[in-house]
Amino acid sequence: MTGEAIAVNELAAGAYESAYERLGPLARHPFLQASYRHLPEYVEAAVRSGNRAAAEWALHRMKTHVDINGSVVGRALYTRSLALMSDDAEAERHFIDAIALFPPSHRADIGRARLVYGEWLRRVRRRADARTQLELALRDFEATSAIGFAERARREILAAGGSVPSGSAPVDLLSSQERQVALLAARGATNAEIAATMFISPNTVDYHLHKVFRKLEISSRRQLADRFAQA
Repeated sequence: MTGEAIAVNELAAGAYESAYERLGPLARHPFLQASYRHLPEYVEAAVRSGNRAAAEWALHRMKTHVDINGSVVGRALYTRSLALMSDDAEAERHFIDAIALFPPSHRADIGRARLVYGEWLRRVRRRADARTQLELALRDFEATSAIGFAERARREILAAGGSVPSGSAPVDLLSSQERQVALLAARGATNAEIAATMFISPNTVDYHLHKVFRKLEISSRRQLADRFAQA
């Protein structure tokens, strides 16, 4: 769904309050849910925007779903969310468990777990350990073309006193609005759907897409989808 795509982009950019407001209807109205990922995204947005009661509600709902369906990926997403909700005495154990639970094929999800683990390590002043996790997260994001989260990892590495590793991809060439348009188009939204979601005109969407194609040196939506896979 286009709303979820924008919310994920907002999480990557650190716009947690906006992501929280956007994900609320998807998380709280089951008939609108298109994937099992709304709840963990909602937990992160809620925790980071100071809406702990909403995060606790979503975490409880996640546990119910995981206990019923037994999904390994669902359990890993729940554990990552549990780590975000835990106090400092318990958080690290859950972060480590979440990273181990994700199948190797879910590299972007592993990167997301390493990212929030690294952010937590930086907050508790373990800067060297934070840099290790954040650099591993950056590698995961670059390998899966998760551009927005790669940029967030770079910012965190710098904040932890490190430097972006040599050979790392350059800073994202796209503006915030161009990135949103690109993410929605990569997920199959038409120009009209993107325009309605972002409250801009279809002509403006077309203009942004032309700029995105030029900057990324691609020529089709299929190439765009490949570039933004797991982003």
